[in-house]
Amino acid sequence: MKHSWLIQEAKKWVGVHETSDNRGPVIDQFILKTGGSLGQPWCVSYVRYCALQVDKDFNEIYAVKKELHEKNTLPKTSSVMKLWDLSPEEAKSITPIEGYIACWQHFNSKGNASGLGHCGIVGRVLEEGRWFDSYEGNTGPGNGIERDGDGVFLKMRSCQGSPRFRLMGFVNPWYKLDE
Repeated sequence: MKHSWLIQEAKKWVGVHETSDNRGPVIDQFILKTGGSLGQPWCVSYVRYCALQVDKDFNEIYAVKKELHEKNTLPKTSSVMKLWDLSPEEAKSITPIEGYIACWQHFNSKGNASGLGHCGIVGRVLEEGRWFDSYEGNTGPGNGIERDGDGVFLKMRSCQGSPRFRLMGFVNPWYKLDE
């Protein structure tokens, strides 16, 4: 149930844009509420903020059902690479699942890993898992994977990734919760 709520939370923010480089009233809240530094890339802050809001909403609505109070298990980081590396193997998937976090690794023009990445929240899964919708912060409106854009957008993504952005996989934000 939390995964579908995460998708709904992510949808709320589509259309939010920066007012200056990696800054804006809403974007600053994504960053500050997740312990980041203002002006930093914020795709992970957006994802973590959405998951925190779902946890908060669940605790308020299902106050008497303590078994639903499992908090998200996303690592407390603003780095995609750390989010991926610090997530336990049992939380990871190689196939897209609605409400999971898609994680890409960036490669430079020489094909070397840059240490940077990008992430988004999986919406619909299409064509037997070959494509998926992704709600992403700090990206742009175009078709490519942009890791330092200017807003929150709904994007259509291929599981093939691209030469510069390779899909590492997907992380379950509530892997301990039996849904």
